[in-house]
Amino acid sequence: MYMKNLLFLLLFIAAGNQVGAQLDTVISHFSKIGTYYDSTRSLAFDVKFEYESDTLLGNYEHRENQGTFIMNGNRYYYKLDHTECMQTDSFMLTVMDKEQLIMVGRPTPFASGGVVPLRDKMDSLKKVNFAGYTYMVTKTDSVYAIYLSATDTANDIQKISLFYDPFTYSIIQYVVAFDYLPEDDGIIEAGELIRMSPTSPRHMKLKVSFLNYRPADIEEDMFNVDRYVKADGTGQWIGVGKYEGFVVTKLFD
Repeated sequence: MYMKNLLFLLLFIAAGNQVGAQLDTVISHFSKIGTYYDSTRSLAFDVKFEYESDTLLGNYEHRENQGTFIMNGNRYYYKLDHTECMQTDSFMLTVMDKEQLIMVGRPTPFASGGVVPLRDKMDSLKKVNFAGYTYMVTKTDSVYAIYLSATDTANDIQKISLFYDPFTYSIIQYVVAFDYLPEDDGIIEAGELIRMSPTSPRHMKLKVSFLNYRPADIEEDMFNVDRYVKADGTGQWIGVGKYEGFVVTKLFD
């Protein structure tokens, strides 16, 4: 009996050590991924977003968006479909082509690596040592992967699969599974909208692929605010060039 209890204790300790080692690896690798983007002075890459839903009441959703990110120290530029965002040392501009709207604000106080998709979620999970998630790390010669799975259904994200380069720690792809409660989905019966029960969430999957990493080709006026807006002499700002006629909203005094 003594030997059996001792063996059980040793196995328990070994399992605990393995879990601790896995956590240390996950934290270390998340940190290295963040460092890659924060420390790179000039970097460009393309992204592809793919959204998929389950089929609920015969309704299936699939959407794709593509864009480009350019990071240059504390400055960055990205374009996703019809939306552009650019940050300099003094301003942050968001341009929405379809709405013909430009919003001008103060720059956000982080390195340009903070704009990388999913970065805020990665940092927040790392701060709490991935509490509420189980984790697993796999390694091959060409790709590392971290798999996170929520242990609490209250978590907004149920699963994260992160694939990254084992040498540079640049992200190759990540897949996120999450639930949301539809607000407008429903079925029509006898001319009336019958809403779904709030206990029937929709299961969504977001896949983001990072493509074509390359040194950033910085155009001379890429981070020049004057190519977007200018003061009109009355304290108001107006769009210029191809943005002429856009409504400009200033988000600071």
